[in-house]
Amino acid sequence: MEEIERSFEEATSMSLFQQGSMKPLYTIYQRPDAYVVLVDLAGADTSSLEVKATENKLIIRASLEKEVRFSDIYGTVVGEDIVFHEYEHEIPLPPDADPSNIKYNIRPNKIVEIIIPRKRSS
Repeated sequence: MEEIERSFEEATSMSLFQQGSMKPLYTIYQRPDAYVVLVDLAGADTSSLEVKATENKLIIRASLEKEVRFSDIYGTVVGEDIVFHEYEHEIPLPPDADPSNIKYNIRPNKIVEIIIPRKRSS
């Protein structure tokens, strides 16, 4: 129980919460030719989805269809309730990822599939 309370305190003090952004859940799969990132954007307005990549990170951002309050998720909160307006997250990319050719599509249930090719070995 102490560990849960400590984790909760750390989470509520994070600046992303205070900025009104949530980090989406995601999973990365490695294929021989690409990395596949599945991102769960439940409740997001997918028309606002932004997927960008730099040499070393993948950036995902999407507005929520409606604001979500911390108390909606976890019940009564102590102190100020935090309001979320968007998903935003930066995911580090492996050195052999080729961010110049990423592709993505939105699957049912607002799961976003992002395909990042791997650089070919010379």
